[in-house]
Amino acid sequence: MAALSLDADLRLTRGLLRLDVGLSAQPGQIMAVLGPNGSGKTTLLHTLAGLIRLQHGQIQVAGSVWDKPAENLWRTPEQRRTGLVLADHLLFPHLSVIDNVGFGQRSRGVSRAHARARARLELEALGLGDRLDVRPRELSSGQAQRVALARALATDPALLLLDEPLSALDPTTRAQTRADLGVRLRAFDGITILVTHDPLDALSLADRLLFIEAGRLVQEGTPQEVIARPRDAYVAHVVGLNFLRGQRVSGQEVDVGGTTVVTPEVPGGAAVCVTIAPSAVALYRARPYGSPRNTWPVTVGDIQLIGQTARVSLAGPFPLVAEVTIAAVADLRLGAGQELWATVKATEVHAYPA
Repeated sequence: MAALSLDADLRLTRGLLRLDVGLSAQPGQIMAVLGPNGSGKTTLLHTLAGLIRLQHGQIQVAGSVWDKPAENLWRTPEQRRTGLVLADHLLFPHLSVIDNVGFGQRSRGVSRAHARARARLELEALGLGDRLDVRPRELSSGQAQRVALARALATDPALLLLDEPLSALDPTTRAQTRADLGVRLRAFDGITILVTHDPLDALSLADRLLFIEAGRLVQEGTPQEVIARPRDAYVAHVVGLNFLRGQRVSGQEVDVGGTTVVTPEVPGGAAVCVTIAPSAVALYRARPYGSPRNTWPVTVGDIQLIGQTARVSLAGPFPLVAEVTIAAVADLRLGAGQELWATVKATEVHAYPA
């Protein structure tokens, strides 16, 4: 039997969206797909599931072709080894938890006893061994979502497709369900494709990140690779960094829209990407004496409190986000429209080839 590898070239047009994405994955791999609204994330997932047919390209799993328009090859959703979990768990209200999870096996002709035995294993693995005989209405939202995951896994899918599975949960429930999900996914020997808007879901669950915008792949890599070198503003926003594009001026200077940014080292080549951590941006009421070489006038925009810190949006020569303590918010009396000075040490600026 061929390894459960995925090789997909997904090309189709739906309304204004033109999807053109290639992806591949190996057994046991967890890939998170991220992108703005309307970028094609759900379309990608539904195409893999067989809910949408390709117009060009192909989908091949474990050496078997699931969709290839050029050769008129097509497998319906029920003929594919996929498990699909949505934000809305869609459990059957009239069935017990164990029979909900065993439903996929039963629909394939497996006996009730065998389907229940398989369901029990999945439910126990997800910490729900004491909820086998209750109805969905008796579950918490986090428990219901774990039941939906168990139902998908009980069919032994080659591809586990998760479409914003945690988005409907409250923050506390989401954190616990994310932890439970991570434990189970790391033991799953198939391929997991997770669509999410939440950077924490992606960074904590996936071993590979795939970013798409307007139906096109803009960056792919491990979380460590993406954090180190985001390739566009959306990717940088997801991993929490300020992102600039500029032109190399010298070995330590980058021109960003007419403003010089100083960094320890600028790589060769004309086009350069620059990232700055928000925590590296310091704010002052007046231009500080002995200013760092990166000093810019800025105007305060939005302010968001997150625990004991605040993220401050700044307009200036280029947009920036600063992360400061709540004590700094009080000391500076930060407010929208306030004019300040922002400084960044050159050693806190990271430049790399665009």
